[in-house]
Amino acid sequence: MTLRPLLLAVCLATLGALALVRESVAAPKVDLEDYIGTPPLLNDSKTFLATADEYTETAVSVQVTAKRITVVLEQTEPNSSSTSQQTQAIEPGKRLLQGTLVLNDGTDELTFLTPKPKKLVPFQLVPNKPYKFKIPSKVLMNGVKVAKGVEYGTFTFLGFEDVVTPLGTFPNCAHFKVTDNLRAKSGRGWFEVRDQIEAWEAVGIGHVRFIQSENVFDNGQLTDSTPPTEYLFDHGVVGGDPIGPPEATSAGASAAASAPAVSSASGAGIDLIDADASLVTQDPGGVD
Repeated sequence: MTLRPLLLAVCLATLGALALVRESVAAPKVDLEDYIGTPPLLNDSKTFLATADEYTETAVSVQVTAKRITVVLEQTEPNSSSTSQQTQAIEPGKRLLQGTLVLNDGTDELTFLTPKPKKLVPFQLVPNKPYKFKIPSKVLMNGVKVAKGVEYGTFTFLGFEDVVTPLGTFPNCAHFKVTDNLRAKSGRGWFEVRDQIEAWEAVGIGHVRFIQSENVFDNGQLTDSTPPTEYLFDHGVVGGDPIGPPEATSAGASAAASAPAVSSASGAGIDLIDADASLVTQDPGGVD
């Protein structure tokens, strides 16, 4: 009859020792709010360059309440009528949230509607630990519901690195690895864009460099693929102050020319409207 109390004592002692070991080896969290949680001012913008390509990201709406700052970021490309708008929200001291995504090709509009932004990533992160996110939505084509949508993936903080761009070197940037998948499903049909992204974020500026690869699936079949490619911050307005463009020096020209071509981190270069046409033609009655 003495075995059970003895076993309990042994278990408690062992678990207590394991807890001490776990506490001693647990990596401390890093506060990354200054890197990924600094809100832009209205009309702040950043232009990113790649070989024979570019896009501009502009804060077209900034709303401040007691608990959060909600921002709408619009991405545009030269000589293109296509735009994308992404809603994000910042809860100071806590986390970054993400909401509605609107894709417009100049004729049709595809919306992943998320009325209340959901958590994308907290500001306090343990290095090399993936943080999962999942953001459900309703998919609308020109205002009509055609599918259910979800954006899901992981954020991983890898450490700090210096980043060289046409504007010069940004020291001690936070380096992230992100998996970002966007899916629309109607009945038995589904369409998905899967991105692998590495991003470097500078204090008070946000992303100054990212590398992205992308795979597009239609009902499980790979229909398009983009190899790892890169964008570099070239010029813009941050906090109301202009940055760049770089001087037309041989060094600057060389740095700009070395940047290979890519699509943007939010997939603005992907024609989801046309690619998702098969979902639209299916019977919407299959959508819950």
